[in-house]
Amino acid sequence: MGFPEVYVLGAPWHRNWLETGPEPQKVLGLGRYRVSWIGADMLARRQEQGGGVEVVDLATGAQYRDGHVPGAWFAVRDALSSTLKQLPAHDLVVLTSPDGVLASIVAAELDDVAADEVQVLLGGTAGWSAAGYALEDGDGRSLSSINDTYLKPYQRAGDQEMAMRDYLSWEKGLLEEIHAAGDDELLAFLPRE
Repeated sequence: MGFPEVYVLGAPWHRNWLETGPEPQKVLGLGRYRVSWIGADMLARRQEQGGGVEVVDLATGAQYRDGHVPGAWFAVRDALSSTLKQLPAHDLVVLTSPDGVLASIVAAELDDVAADEVQVLLGGTAGWSAAGYALEDGDGRSLSSINDTYLKPYQRAGDQEMAMRDYLSWEKGLLEEIHAAGDDELLAFLPRE
């Protein structure tokens, strides 16, 4: 194989020596952000009491559809400062993301522009679920259009057969569009009719 120094971990070795679970992820510079956190239990209590809390989820559209804090709004990060104005009257905005990392970065960025109190769900949506609270799935509520992921025709709501036919029509017409565009470099790789 061309590797002069190859070693094999010989017996006896013990299973407790090995790391298990997902690889820990470090986000460089995350420690410089100062954000206010809220735990899942406190958030659940505030929601039960009708405490004027609005949860905003910064997950991808697919992640949001798969499971989010009940009643959470989907939002896209780049438009968040302007879309927060669309929220119903509230006392507190809680940001979440799958693991809470993106939410903490965004909360720190919003600190200068948001007039509202902003906190981050500790552990993100995964922390909510780990605390034993149920997730809601589906499209839910949205401050931004969920257009960050492509849904296959059979994943779309509504008439799936029509969506599949539309896709096939688009795919069949693609070759004609490319020929009409006249990109000679690209056309060299395409089959001639």
